[in-house]
Amino acid sequence: MLPADALDWLRNVFSACDRALAGRLSKSPHTHEPSLDQLFISTLQDYPAYTILPSHTSIWIDTHFLGGRAMFYNWEVADIGMLITFRVKGAFKFSKVVLLQSKRLYPEEVAADDDLVRTYGVGFARLFPSNEYHAERAKGREFSFGEDSKYLAIKQDEQIGVIRQYQRQNRIPVYYLLYNPVRLPWRVRVPLIAPVGLDGNIDFGTRVVRSEVVFRAVEVAGGSPSLAGINESLSADQDDAMGWPLPDFVVDHVLMCREGRIIEPMDGEPLYNLFNRRSGPIAAAISITCDLPDEDSLPREFGDAVPLPRNDE
Repeated sequence: MLPADALDWLRNVFSACDRALAGRLSKSPHTHEPSLDQLFISTLQDYPAYTILPSHTSIWIDTHFLGGRAMFYNWEVADIGMLITFRVKGAFKFSKVVLLQSKRLYPEEVAADDDLVRTYGVGFARLFPSNEYHAERAKGREFSFGEDSKYLAIKQDEQIGVIRQYQRQNRIPVYYLLYNPVRLPWRVRVPLIAPVGLDGNIDFGTRVVRSEVVFRAVEVAGGSPSLAGINESLSADQDDAMGWPLPDFVVDHVLMCREGRIIEPMDGEPLYNLFNRRSGPIAAAISITCDLPDEDSLPREFGDAVPLPRNDE
């Protein structure tokens, strides 16, 4: 069993990420996923890269924003790759990998996905809006989130097929990282007349669900699923309503080896392609290394620890 101080420390770290992400979307409901992904990474960077706890557990947190040309005009498998490695007194024991495909909840007043490919194509010109557009946005708008709000960037398109094929071929699970406001229902007016009061409590926030849950919700909806639709789809699969809160997913399910994929060291081609190639199928990487004081501190719920195929298999 992992030491309690290690679990508490990491829960605090990812709770801070949850507060930052949910707070940003609550104050700026038009924030795109890449900006939220970068905020996730930068919040982790606020913490020491190397920490020694009273239990004599050492924890390293390393982050890397990859970017990469494969993301432009192409479907990415996931936005963030998370690699967790367990060691005992420095000796490698095993690693786990989880892939996160991030999508944000859109306000109910927005009817269509604002295509990022088109935005990238415009480039810096988008920072110089026309007089007409500026006058329109200066009037201000009110945005609201509720159970009928949709994840408009999740569609019945090629990306779902790409993710399914990737999971079959590489046996690496993909989860959806769903960015949401701090609580529901939520309403905010933009431009802000006064600072939005966020008391630090996250009643809703960032959630994680298995990819198949999202795929079922898309099929039922015949398009972009609503928050309520995903909740109905996952009710038979997960105990938590609307998925796992981000800190619970990382600490209670990934670190405790209930979710994710146990792997060998970085000698399998699927893992090399995932983390080492700039044109790989992710945009950012998070690495957490737990160096434990003894074997008894290792998590025990290993599941099926089937190694990935080696290059020569």
